[in-house]
Amino acid sequence: MDLKSARRWGLDFGNVLVKNIAHDRRPAILPLYKDAMDDKDNLGFLDRYLFENSSVIPGAIEGVRFLIDCHGVENVFVVSRAEGMERFCNTRLFIAHRFFAWTGLRAENVHFVDKRAEKAAVCKALNLEFFVDDRGEVLSHLRGIVPNRIWFNPTVNDQIDWCWSIGGRIVRNWEELMKLTT
Repeated sequence: MDLKSARRWGLDFGNVLVKNIAHDRRPAILPLYKDAMDDKDNLGFLDRYLFENSSVIPGAIEGVRFLIDCHGVENVFVVSRAEGMERFCNTRLFIAHRFFAWTGLRAENVHFVDKRAEKAAVCKALNLEFFVDDRGEVLSHLRGIVPNRIWFNPTVNDQIDWCWSIGGRIVRNWEELMKLTT
């Protein structure tokens, strides 16, 4: 796996770019989401809650900016599983954390799918050479489609469940990932 020659990169969103919001904080999102859908003037309340209850993964901003600087904005994509309200909230998280402004990532390079297995078709259509995801299930679906798969800080349980079918490389953080590319 020669990460230095990689040209077309795909990245997951949750737990690769932005830490997933804790389960105990998620119930408060629904009323804020409904209020924002009823009256766009309430969108700021939702954005503030999302921002205050999430965090960018350390090194993600610099890492995405580095990939874009090295390979061009046309070659860096986000492919993430999220449906309905979650998809809307993840889109708002890009905005709340100023991800597009800080990295140069294009909003049109962000692709959401409903099911994890659907990432494979998007990655194939985008002709991605590398994909970074925290889920072994996703990386297993990408076998034979994305030649180089990077498992980003997997949980112990996910490693136990999926280690036999990944065929990729594990990195624990963005610092390790960036060392592989320089």
